Amino acid sequence: MMDDLASQPYEPLAVTAPLARTWSQTLCHRNDDPADSCAWLHGFWQYLRLLAIADTSHPLFVTTPRHHAAFYWEALRPLIRLGMRRVLVSGCADYSMPAHVLWVYAAEQVEADMTVVDLCETPLRLCSWYGERVKARFTVEVADILSYQSCAPFDIICTHSFFGHFSPSKRMKLLEHWRSLLTPSGRVITVNRIRPNGIKLSRFIGMAHQNAHDLASRLAKDAGERLHIDPEEFAAMAATYIAARSRRYSIGDVEEFRTLFEGCGFRIESLHVDPLTTHTSSDLNANRNAQYAKVVAIRNYSS
Repeated sequence: MMDDLASQPYEPLAVTAPLARTWSQTLCHRNDDPADSCAWLHGFWQYLRLLAIADTSHPLFVTTPRHHAAFYWEALRPLIRLGMRRVLVSGCADYSMPAHVLWVYAAEQVEADMTVVDLCETPLRLCSWYGERVKARFTVEVADILSYQSCAPFDIICTHSFFGHFSPSKRMKLLEHWRSLLTPSGRVITVNRIRPNGIKLSRFIGMAHQNAHDLASRLAKDAGERLHIDPEEFAAMAATYIAARSRRYSIGDVEEFRTLFEGCGFRIESLHVDPLTTHTSSDLNANRNAQYAKVVAIRNYSS
């Protein structure tokens, strides 16, 4: 078990949320097309984290590696002790996943050889800013993970809530490519929400079109005062986020995860489905309807 659950990575959200909002206005525009932008996510994400909404059914509720810090702690420490140093963070909304990797390695008094890859420059700019702040050295690369290539294989791939960005048809391609990036004994360590009985985020679509702005407006005044952001700007960002989030893909059950990994050349070392719990923040509670799959999978030697 984790030695000190009260000790978690330094994450200066109040400082970096305005930076992310500003950077996203230019860095999130890919292909010189303002419509092809992920600013709805990267410019708003840290404000959502600062809000810390406890209701997991709320369309503005978000989870991060911080909610599952104990899992990453317990999964990474034995691998560090085996000499595993090269870590790939595959996709990130901000610096939280890299911060947690650095935190566990620091506890073992070992330096990680870490690379952070994302399709967008905004979270990578945040990661670089964070690395400079905590005096940590790591590499950031703008790339599509499905085509990303490395000069040397990785020992570990870490992600959090990453599968929702990929349709079921692309998940096998993702796992197969991850496998190609790993050493023969390399591991994938990841957490993803499970939505039983095929519940999809698309259930928010109707609400997004009809009530998103009203909901955002109700939150905006209080949020504006707490987060030092203009309430109208917050309301507009919240409405856009709710509508865009409804297009993400969900994982239906734990067997879907197991079948996916085993069908792509991995062996499951551990797979647990647990409700959301927190040991470090009193403003977040457990909701028994929110289940998260926590996976450690090892690349098969024979496949």
